[in-house]
Amino acid sequence: MPRAIAIAMCAMLGICAVAARAPAHSLSPTPSERSPRVERLPPIEPLPTPTATANQTVEAPPVEELPKSEPDAVLDSLSTDMGEPPIIELDVCWERSLELGLNGSSGNSESFDGRFGANAKRTTKKHKFTFAMTYAKGTANSAETQNEALAETRSEWTFAETRWSYFASGTLEYDEFRAFDVRLAANNGLGYAIVQCEQWTLDGKLGAGVSHEIGGPDESYVPEALAALAGEHTLGQRQEISVSVEYYPDLTDLNEFRVNSIAKWELSMDEAGKLSLEMGAIDRYDSTPHGAKRNDLDYFALLIWKF
Repeated sequence: MPRAIAIAMCAMLGICAVAARAPAHSLSPTPSERSPRVERLPPIEPLPTPTATANQTVEAPPVEELPKSEPDAVLDSLSTDMGEPPIIELDVCWERSLELGLNGSSGNSESFDGRFGANAKRTTKKHKFTFAMTYAKGTANSAETQNEALAETRSEWTFAETRWSYFASGTLEYDEFRAFDVRLAANNGLGYAIVQCEQWTLDGKLGAGVSHEIGGPDESYVPEALAALAGEHTLGQRQEISVSVEYYPDLTDLNEFRVNSIAKWELSMDEAGKLSLEMGAIDRYDSTPHGAKRNDLDYFALLIWKF
């Protein structure tokens, strides 16, 4: 037993001697086992702020323009070649109106007279279009005394920077108390503005055309010349007077002719000019009445609504 204890003590002393002779660095941890070293970066210095004196300005750095794509380049070239788009000015002016007149009596005698009309005018710098239609009917003691209609359309084209113009017109005339049922006429020619001012206008026309009566004793086509005068005069801000005369001689026989005359007076009843009172007369003369009276005179008083 004492021998075994002696051997164990000798072994422990040997181990201690070997450990004492081992190098010191063998007991230190390896680089992989050490914690990583953190290095501190130097502080960031702020950028200098540009300053401007009283006579200097700070300019922004230039911005480089990206190249345009092919479609954009094509559009730019087209816009450059075509120039600026034209500006279209709408100088069209429409004037429309309806007119109505009634007259009647009842008692020892019964009578009724009615008149209806519609008008339209379209005006531009180079063209003027007018349309007028009138229908009148009258009775007395249950007997018809009047049944007539008149429609007229006219187009007029002005020549640039002159007083001359070219016109074309057509008329339809119906009268139950004349020898014919319907008369059609078409004319064209030249017009001239004789007077043009704020209060006065006077126009003249010369032309030729043809007329044709339907349902009468003579249904042949009659060549006619045309000479006409039309004038308007404004009285103040609410009154207007208009007069027109049209002369149609038969080119095959100058002793036969037609004359249409119109005279009107119009009074505006409101400041806007939408409602007016009109009084006037229409005279139609025919040198070949075929058994009827040569002269027909119609006079009227109407209310006109413009819109």
